[in-house]
Amino acid sequence: MTDERALLQRRYEQSSTFLRGSTSGEPSTSKRPYVTLTFAQTVDGYISGRKGRQLRLSGDESMAMTHYLRTLHDAILVGVGTLLNDDPRLSARLLPQIPPPDSQPRPVILDTQLRSPPTCRLLKNYQSGQGRQPLFLCRTGLKGSEQGKSLEAAGATIVEVTGMDWPSILSILHSLGVKRLMVEGGAQVIESLFMARSTSSASGIGRAGDLIDQLIVTVSPNFAGSDSTGYKSPKWSDPVPDKTKKQASAEEEEQTGAAFQVRKKDWFGDDAVWIWTRAKT
Repeated sequence: MTDERALLQRRYEQSSTFLRGSTSGEPSTSKRPYVTLTFAQTVDGYISGRKGRQLRLSGDESMAMTHYLRTLHDAILVGVGTLLNDDPRLSARLLPQIPPPDSQPRPVILDTQLRSPPTCRLLKNYQSGQGRQPLFLCRTGLKGSEQGKSLEAAGATIVEVTGMDWPSILSILHSLGVKRLMVEGGAQVIESLFMARSTSSASGIGRAGDLIDQLIVTVSPNFAGSDSTGYKSPKWSDPVPDKTKKQASAEEEEQTGAAFQVRKKDWFGDDAVWIWTRAKT
């Protein structure tokens, strides 16, 4: 075994131990996937640089953990801002054995106005047989546009979502066979999912945050500075309580604070990784 492969094996073993059972729960309703919200942030609470510029937030160890976590899900969802700023691959690669493309999670892009370029890496990888066919979710009336036709010609699957609200998005993904969904950001996606409510409660409206089944946050020891991009979240999800990022309102906190509990915390190199899961009631 080469030194590099042995290193990947050690990171794989730590990741598999830490994440054991992390996706074994069930969603609160059979009409949507089990949802893991995960992202990395600086110690002062930012997830990207000025105007969304990509920052290296995860060390090698926690990045390997994220790649292992991807293998436990059927699809990975990011917003169009992440695609435009980072041009990501959204695949599991930092492993002793890389899964073939048909065993990789499917990339899903939340692209309300269908701004994704046909030349993005996700589509190039699909064209070359190196990645799964990406799915683009947009508002109604755009699939037949020139942009929609260009994306489909490049290999994209486009699905229009009425209203583009989270319950509708998750319901459609569930109907397409996604049982475990990993949501990775960016800031607008994170904030909107934290505050989204289900429509499956007895009253017809659930609590903010009740579409999340599991939250995994990697905290880097680095500082980004106040001109960087942060996100708003309830205080219960704040592993560094004195940082300067935006906080949810008191009303939002009351509605979400009791719903989750810390399940695990561990160090991956210099990064702290936290897991919250929905509290049993």
